[in-house]
Amino acid sequence: MWLWRSVRSQRERFIQGKEKMSSEAFALQINCRRQGAELAIAARNVIARICRIEAVFIHPNDRVTQLETMMYYSWLHDQNGTFSELGVTLELELELNRHLTGLKLPPYGEGDVLAEERRSLTFGEWTAEAARRLEEFIRRGE
Repeated sequence: MWLWRSVRSQRERFIQGKEKMSSEAFALQINCRRQGAELAIAARNVIARICRIEAVFIHPNDRVTQLETMMYYSWLHDQNGTFSELGVTLELELELNRHLTGLKLPPYGEGDVLAEERRSLTFGEWTAEAARRLEEFIRRGE
């Protein structure tokens, strides 16, 4: 029970005093256009749903590690407690209504390889890279 309270208080602190940001403004700020923007918005929506906050409160300059502290879906974590790429991919499949088997998303979470670099990664950087990979995956027709 204490874990849920902790996650809930982290969510409250995260959104406290934040201005809402539209999907269009988010996509423009991370330089995504056309299909890439749709995919970036889908990724943002997925992460917001996993964090149980409104997507409008997630800004490009938010840190990946900030968002990860609000994610508690046990089935989305691997055996090491690291947020699972597979979990995000499955959620993206639901959001986009398409199969994404074989999609390789950018690493997400402190437990992954190269965690030192990712501690400073912004959500905008992660989302732009995820959208680029999604766009390439769809273009290849996989």
